[in-house]
Amino acid sequence: MRRGELVNLEWSDIDFQNRIIKIQVKDFWAPKGRRSRIVPMDETTYSILLKRQNLNENKRWIFTRKNGKKLDGHLTDKIYKYAKKVGIENCNIHTFRHTFTSWLVQRGVPLYTVSKLLGHADYETTQIYANLIPDTFTDAVKKLTE
Repeated sequence: MRRGELVNLEWSDIDFQNRIIKIQVKDFWAPKGRRSRIVPMDETTYSILLKRQNLNENKRWIFTRKNGKKLDGHLTDKIYKYAKKVGIENCNIHTFRHTFTSWLVQRGVPLYTVSKLLGHADYETTQIYANLIPDTFTDAVKKLTE
């Protein structure tokens, strides 16, 4: 997810039953391109958010300061702090978005699917990751003899 999507994420955007996160236009904020989308939760994300919901006294924002206000500009500081603790230097939220994308492509997820998960308005934006597709052409030709 993008920084603004994380900062403006509310508990009402989380559908635990269907294990999805809704990125949607709100009265006070809109995602890039003003387009809503759905992001499925993997097991780790689901577990973390469920635990966080049970601990969170604030009923609105997911990522908050101790006083219950949303992190806003402080989210980046938190990312730096925790990344550094685990040995990751010089990163930002986009670093994790890029890594997520790279890993999906390297594992054979179609670029169209990756594009939709990322909320890219233009499929061409996702094409920059095409060079990470492992042996696509070789695998395609091998299918002729299978």
